[in-house]
Amino acid sequence: MTYAPNVSVSIPYDKEKLARVASLLHAVADPQRLSILAMLAEKELCVTDLSSITSDDLPTISQRLKLLYEAGLVKRRRQGKHIFYSTVKKYYLTEAVFTLLDTSENSQTSTDSE
Repeated sequence: MTYAPNVSVSIPYDKEKLARVASLLHAVADPQRLSILAMLAEKELCVTDLSSITSDDLPTISQRLKLLYEAGLVKRRRQGKHIFYSTVKKYYLTEAVFTLLDTSENSQTSTDSE
């Protein structure tokens, strides 16, 4: 006998919105992409800059930026041969992620001192 609950629940958001949020969360779920996002929140940088800072190769940085760009978290601007990236200011997710990082750092510091 299978259990069939007598509950009627509807999903409060449409599938398109859920997919969009899942895409955003996926983009920031990787520590390397998250560090790139944090750097871009501080300063506009190109792929070469990011490669020098992280010591990752150019194709790896480009792939990470592509995912962040496709998620709508970063924007790009061409200047000559270089494309510069920066964060999109309209996303509260970016602010929430940095708040979580700050909170995590503060709680780790207090845990270490105990």
